[in-house]
Amino acid sequence: MSSPRGAVRRRGRALGLVSLGLGVAQVVAPKAVRRLSGVADSTTSKAVVPLVGARELVHAAGLLAGRRPGPWAWTRVAGDAMDLAGLAVALTGRGARRGRLLGATGVVLGITVLDVLVARQATRAKGATP
Repeated sequence: MSSPRGAVRRRGRALGLVSLGLGVAQVVAPKAVRRLSGVADSTTSKAVVPLVGARELVHAAGLLAGRRPGPWAWTRVAGDAMDLAGLAVALTGRGARRGRLLGATGVVLGITVLDVLVARQATRAKGATP
């Protein structure tokens, strides 16, 4: 049977792999990510999507290389809040595909729930005895 800390580490690794996939996609194929998510092809979105991808790669590095996923999971929660704010702004933009944007927002909300759960579990497990 695994310890609570071991379970939290595995969940942190899973989040790290999610961040890695998201980050690589946003850095390597930002146009495809914009199109898939419904974000308009604006000058701002062309600059922001790769930056968000770089942020995801930083999360991935911390979660995959570190032994303590808690702080990195909380940085993902903060990133999720920024992403949700960006999606809200994108919903008001010209050329936005609102249906796709609403779908992307739903996905980010789901990921946010997972991030919060893992971050809370990691915070609790930190106080557990090894």
